[in-house]
Amino acid sequence: MVTSNYTAEYGRTSGAVINSVTKSGTNNFHGSSYFFDRDKIFDARNYFDPATKPPFRRIQFGASAGGPIIKDRTFIFGDYEGIRENQSLSFSDIVPSQNARAGQLASGPIIVDQAVKAGSCPVAPAECRPAGNGDTGVFLTSALKSAQRITSR
Repeated sequence: MVTSNYTAEYGRTSGAVINSVTKSGTNNFHGSSYFFDRDKIFDARNYFDPATKPPFRRIQFGASAGGPIIKDRTFIFGDYEGIRENQSLSFSDIVPSQNARAGQLASGPIIVDQAVKAGSCPVAPAECRPAGNGDTGVFLTSALKSAQRITSR
């Protein structure tokens, strides 16, 4: 039993950490498996998301098995857990408005070089909400973040 000053392997918890190990097994093979698929039907739209919800997919699965190596003496047990997650995170940025790209600023017209016009289109798309004095807009998008975590003992 560990009640204070325990190392990082026990995680962040209050109170005591109790670990117990038993020397028992069975002379029969046993095992189990599970699969959990998070259903996107229950996803809610974030306030900062575009009109459509960004995709989110999470699958968690695993299996365990154990049995005898030497009858009544030596046993083995192992498990495996995997998580696959694909999540799109909402992102917003301030970009020049269509009028600003054309050279029509709130303070007056300016001349915009053609190279700047050609280079700003992929970086700052036209689909954005107006912001500020009309020279800028807020662009909302979502980017895919993928994660994979595997645990086995």
